[in-house]
Amino acid sequence: MSEKVTVLDDEIKSLRPSTSLIVKMITIIGIVYVVLEVAALQFVVIDLWVFMDLVMIIVIILGYLTIPFAPSDKGKVRRFDWFFMAMGVVPCLYILIEMDRLQWTYGSTVLPLDIFFSILLMISLLELNRRAFGWNIPITILGFLAYALFGHLLPPEYLAIQA
Repeated sequence: MSEKVTVLDDEIKSLRPSTSLIVKMITIIGIVYVVLEVAALQFVVIDLWVFMDLVMIIVIILGYLTIPFAPSDKGKVRRFDWFFMAMGVVPCLYILIEMDRLQWTYGSTVLPLDIFFSILLMISLLELNRRAFGWNIPITILGFLAYALFGHLLPPEYLAIQA
């Protein structure tokens, strides 16, 4: 029995980031997330867009710090991790900065910068999904995106609304 516990403990240790600075960052960000959730759900009224944007920033940071790019990178945070993390956090910060304009002109005015940051965020989230769940979820997401973008080119019998 103690041999199984030792094996499991060694496997869990190999999943943890190797440097103590990364471990401290993950712990602090996790505590901030819990405080944000409890405060937003119980004590403080936070705009829903702001709340969801802050949650997305925290999830992206925690995801890229804890889930490796490849199985061989367990316990390491590589440059790709920081690159994809920035690709996810910067658009969220853009949303926070442009919150008033985005809420006021919701869906009616789309700037080129909106499209650029939305593409960055989608790429970052696709990569985070690939790391967490494998290729099945990103391929499904890409299929839905392809249908949304190119579905009007399909014959009528394949459309959701019959012509």
